[in-house]
Amino acid sequence: MIATRSLVPLAALALTASLADAATTYRVTCVYDNAKCSGGKIKLRQFLPNNACDSADCAPFANKEITAFGTFHTCTTNPVSDSAKLLKGQSYVLVENYESGCSGDPKDALAVVGDGLCVPNGDGKSSYKVTIAADNAVTWMQYTDVMCQSNATTTNFKSSEVDRNTCVSDSMKVLVVNTNNPSPASSGSSSSRSLTAFIAANIAASIAWVWA
Repeated sequence: MIATRSLVPLAALALTASLADAATTYRVTCVYDNAKCSGGKIKLRQFLPNNACDSADCAPFANKEITAFGTFHTCTTNPVSDSAKLLKGQSYVLVENYESGCSGDPKDALAVVGDGLCVPNGDGKSSYKVTIAADNAVTWMQYTDVMCQSNATTTNFKSSEVDRNTCVSDSMKVLVVNTNNPSPASSGSSSSRSLTAFIAANIAASIAWVWA
């Protein structure tokens, strides 16, 4: 019985640690409204999985049409908290793309400031215009050029879909942060963290039962 009591806490620590370590690392491309980044505001953050992520200094886009914008690269494992920190004070929309069912970590994500202005994507090939209505409903427009002029694709998100608690179209989670109409804070960035908490709680209950 003594051995069982000592092994259960160790198993709990090992399991929760391994789940925490499984979080996806994303390379983040930050698009500033200033070619030198410094002094400008971030208008878009593109999150792409890259476990060998490295940072990079500010650089202007090579495309001469968008040289007024600059890019800066950094890394994160949490698109939600990362966006909250670095887009603080601005209204924005974060769209996380998942495999079917919205389980696990997002396969990629994109946060765009919802001011209705054109902003190039981090790839320097496409662009976006995003607006947020008074009730937090979203109009999300993507273009195939960098100037918001060609082949617009419009996606509308209802106000009931933008608290990150709904799996939209079975593959997306959407979070609106509206400085004019604050939405409820979202919890965590992926289901893996919720799973960690769930398992830890069950292990704690098991420990209590063993000691009883």
